Amino acid sequence: MTKKSGFEQYIDPTGEFTNKELAVGDWFVRHKIFLRRLSFGLLIAWCVITIAFSTFVIGEYLFRGLWQDKDTRLRQVADLSSPTATQLFAADPLQEEKIQVFASSPGKYDIHSAFTNENAWYVAYVTYHYEASTGPTEMKEVVVLPGQRAAVSILGIESPKRPSSVKLAIDRIRWERINAHFVSDVPAYVADRLDFMTADTAIGAETEEGTSKITFTLTNETVFDYWHADFLVEMRRGKAIVGVFPLSVPTLRAQEERAIDLRPFVNLDRVTNIRLIPAMDVFDRSIYMPVGS
Repeated sequence: MTKKSGFEQYIDPTGEFTNKELAVGDWFVRHKIFLRRLSFGLLIAWCVITIAFSTFVIGEYLFRGLWQDKDTRLRQVADLSSPTATQLFAADPLQEEKIQVFASSPGKYDIHSAFTNENAWYVAYVTYHYEASTGPTEMKEVVVLPGQRAAVSILGIESPKRPSSVKLAIDRIRWERINAHFVSDVPAYVADRLDFMTADTAIGAETEEGTSKITFTLTNETVFDYWHADFLVEMRRGKAIVGVFPLSVPTLRAQEERAIDLRPFVNLDRVTNIRLIPAMDVFDRSIYMPVGS
């Protein structure tokens, strides 16, 4: 019969721990110094390994990886500066329409064309003038919004005869890319701010005054109030443009209807319909009236 040790014979009168727990505690106390030395040894070994590995990685980067990164950056700059990359990220040219000259009033003429911007993320700011037989016109600037058509016109040129040999001269063009962090859907952003409708259009002559007139109702279908809603009115015979007329509507509020009465000097017998071309930079916050004003 095996003789029991002192731990096995001991019975705790309090019942707080068993003989097995007492034996484990006794072993821990006997080996405490060894366990401490073992912990310190493992910690030191871990520090040596990690420091050595970090030193190796940093040294490898300084002597090889750093120069590889510099070479990669130079190659990327060269690739982005190449003609192919520049052409890939550049905006497509504006589409220019046929130049037309209209008699706006006795001794005055209008020169009219239009640009179409087929880029979805670029706004074009164009400074232009016309060269004609009567000499160069004044310089003007037009904003061509993404996906929109903008009038390129010089109105009221005084001349004893109709200007001929007219050519459009682009003095300066600046492209500005829309920041996607501020405008995620450019077509919707522009469309929401240029939603203007015309209705009840009447084209004819004033019976009492004997003058030509075009009347219609302009509705601001947007949710924005404008200090000035600026347009160019194209007078058309079918799809053909037969005259133009400027229109500026002050303090046009959201959902407001405004009766418009235009008195152009052109012969309205040829005019069958009209088309409004907005002339506003919807990315310019100064054109909007403050909320509640």
